[in-house]
Amino acid sequence: MVINEFNSDKEERNAFMKAEEIIIVICFMLIIMVACSYVYNVLAGTKCRPGNISIKTFQGEFEMLQFCLCLPEASCHDVVSRRLTVFLDGAGPTVVDLDASVNEYEGLEGVHGGVVSGSLVDIDAAGNESLPSEFSFVLLDIFPPPMPGQVGIKMVAQVHPEPEVPVEPEVPVEPEVPVEPEVPVEPEVPVEPEVPAEPEVPAEPEVPVEPEDEVDGEENQL
Repeated sequence: MVINEFNSDKEERNAFMKAEEIIIVICFMLIIMVACSYVYNVLAGTKCRPGNISIKTFQGEFEMLQFCLCLPEASCHDVVSRRLTVFLDGAGPTVVDLDASVNEYEGLEGVHGGVVSGSLVDIDAAGNESLPSEFSFVLLDIFPPPMPGQVGIKMVAQVHPEPEVPVEPEVPVEPEVPVEPEVPVEPEVPVEPEVPAEPEVPAEPEVPVEPEDEVDGEENQL
């Protein structure tokens, strides 16, 4: 019994030591990850990132649209300047260095359907640059034309209306008489050809007959 209890206590101590080792390894990995993230942020200068950029459009002259870019406030207190890069319809970039307190950039023009794109970078006092906050917009002409002026009237001529011609009443149409169906014609019976008549046989000549009285007299004489 004593040996079994000793073995069970030893197994519990071993399991506890393994759990402590696992926890130590996990903590060490977390420390390494945090350190790597800090080094990356310092080297890349990503201590702060500008927010989203919006656009305001105004009606210009000669079918042009005037617009300005609304910049977000600096997300970090040590930002001293910002660099704005603007592309208009794919043309060469316009790069402007602005103060950290500037929230709008004006004086831009484009046409309906034009594409405005670019990026904004914040720069701190040490010269570290943030990752660029990119933007892209399509200019839309949402301004209706001004209201037309007053509509006038011009008298051209006076036209006399023609008298109306009385319309004759329509004659009622007689109903159509139904057509009787045609009786089918019986096919003609073919006529048999006539049999030619036989030629007449000539009559034989009559034999003369002796008178009877003379014969009787002769017999009486005998």
